[in-house]
Amino acid sequence: MLAIISDLHLTDGSTSTTVHPSAFDLLRREIEAAARTNGAQDLRLLLLGDIFDMVRTDWWFDNAPWDARPWNGKLDPQTGMNANHAEVERQFKAILERILAHPSTVAFIKALQKLAASKVIPKLKVTYVLGNHDRVLNNFPSLQTAIRTALKVPVEFVNAFSDAAYGVAARHGHEWEDNSSARLLLQEVLQTDKQWDALDPAINLVQNIGEVVTAELMSGLVYRIGKADDPVLTDIIKHVDLIQPATDMFHWIEWQARNRRLTNNQKRLLAQALIDALSGVVDSAFGRLWDKVKTDFIVSGDLVDRLELVRSRLRAAGYDGLRECVKLLVVFSRVASAVARNQAEDYVGAKKEFDRLGPEIQYLVYGHTHVPRHDYLTGTPDGRVRLYVNTGTYLPLLQTTDDGRGFALSHQMTFAFFYNSKEDTHGRADAGPTMDLWNGIKRKQYK
Repeated sequence: MLAIISDLHLTDGSTSTTVHPSAFDLLRREIEAAARTNGAQDLRLLLLGDIFDMVRTDWWFDNAPWDARPWNGKLDPQTGMNANHAEVERQFKAILERILAHPSTVAFIKALQKLAASKVIPKLKVTYVLGNHDRVLNNFPSLQTAIRTALKVPVEFVNAFSDAAYGVAARHGHEWEDNSSARLLLQEVLQTDKQWDALDPAINLVQNIGEVVTAELMSGLVYRIGKADDPVLTDIIKHVDLIQPATDMFHWIEWQARNRRLTNNQKRLLAQALIDALSGVVDSAFGRLWDKVKTDFIVSGDLVDRLELVRSRLRAAGYDGLRECVKLLVVFSRVASAVARNQAEDYVGAKKEFDRLGPEIQYLVYGHTHVPRHDYLTGTPDGRVRLYVNTGTYLPLLQTTDDGRGFALSHQMTFAFFYNSKEDTHGRADAGPTMDLWNGIKRKQYK
């Protein structure tokens, strides 16, 4: 039996929402029940990326000088990170230690260990497919070792997975998104003598702009508002870490603040916190490097240019400049949404990857987008398919409403189970492989 989950985004909890620990006991029970019911021969648990979120933390601001951070100082053209590799490794080790100590992570680890000891499951194998928020695990084997030690179960780290017995190929899926992959940076700036395939695993050794945005802008904003110790401002930016794409955060903040009677001082504090967090990206060595990349401004957009635009308006008009920027950024978002759903980057990428895969693969699984989906690309009279599956996220999902004027929040859990020809045999007419896909959504506000 193959069980796939993704996008847990386990953090140290300092600047971000975390998965409630009880979710992992529920997940464990579901896996055990599926294994028992379907006669699992063994269990391979596939962690499909962004499991340990290595960049969503305020650790940087209290412990790492500006020039020492991974996106500053002299950048190594082989990794796009600060060339002081030992210092960068030390920083990520410290962050990982805090993640591993968080109650949500402890609950996750206990669930894995219970699965490994379960009498229902003959043998547990864990394969960790690296995503974009845990990309740095590619660079430092010591971080992988620390995770293996903490989990106390064997873990294999890879960038992609395939198993014909289950008819499955899988990867995190960030490879197709410009701001979450360094392909364009390598192609146009760092290593221009080579044609870079989007699925080349070597790309995952190189930092991308999304990591810097998460650390400096998203986490930096939460950190600075926390320092202001203002409950109203804290409530306004609550859940900002859940926003995708990142530029929608300005719409979220303006929407949250719109009907509140902010004082002039609160407006000043919020505007300055935004300016400083934006500067963390735009003025970083990596931000300046990324700005050399030419992207499709209308659809995917030059992210650094957009952030510079927002910063300039905030500097010129303070808080009142935020609404001007939101109007412009909403236009970009609507243009982007107009080409979705069947032209979304993950969907288009899945179609391209399926063209590379052999006929034994029926299911291609990604995570990354935080939006669960499944799309039948082809089907044949004998029941064979090409099915694209996205496993969503375990974080709350914050989505822009269809009218483009607001947001809606829901709690979710997605998992996919696959069975080989010796499993899930009850009542089955063919030789398999078979699949169960579960998407759970809960609409409830928690304290």
